Amino acid sequence: MQKILLIVIFQLMLFASYSQGTIDTVYFSNDFSEVSNKLDCAIFGIRNYNEKGKGLSIYYWRSGKLHSELNETKGDKEGECKWYFENGVISNQGSYKNDLPIGEHKYYDISGILLRTEIYNIRNKIVAEYYVTDNG
Repeated sequence: MQKILLIVIFQLMLFASYSQGTIDTVYFSNDFSEVSNKLDCAIFGIRNYNEKGKGLSIYYWRSGKLHSELNETKGDKEGECKWYFENGVISNQGSYKNDLPIGEHKYYDISGILLRTEIYNIRNKIVAEYYVTDNG
């Protein structure tokens, strides 16, 4: 009876840890290739994935400033994603499905002024592109 109780408790502990998701810290060089030593990294990422490989990855410059926020499914971008300049201003944002852009994607300059907007269809083709001019 005690053995069965121990097995049940052990399985419940395992189930609880999988449902919470795992948080991993990953280190990258400038070109996003993974490096093993945090001293060699330019960007580091914190990933919080649940058991289906879905979750949020937040990447930071080595200085600790935000680099990007990506919703991912097994390493592929899925949903709303944002990238930032090193000064903390958003550089671009848009939605992804199966790691391909979809919908509206906005691109900004380093001071946060909107430069252009691209609209993608479900086949990953640009159907419209808008540029901001001096006249607005």
